[in-house]
Amino acid sequence: SLMLQTATSSTGQLDLFLEYKEKLITLVGEEEATRVISEGIYFTAMGANDIANNYFSIPLRRHQYDLPSYVNFLISSAVNFTMVTYI
Repeated sequence: SLMLQTATSSTGQLDLFLEYKEKLITLVGEEEATRVISEGIYFTAMGANDIANNYFSIPLRRHQYDLPSYVNFLISSAVNFTMVTYI
């Protein structure tokens, strides 16, 4: 049987991180929360699942982009998301 997995969007993941940050501040205070967060390592990942779930399953995407252009779009989106999140 075919089972499609749902994934949390980049924006959704950022919202979850901000919720975590608020909970951490409540638990340990702002100074300690800032220390913990500043020493963390964070990853943004996009992969084949993004192509399978968005490019191949949404016909509009195939009309907007050919596959190499869509891959470039995903990379650009990841870079822009990372830059905005960092600032």
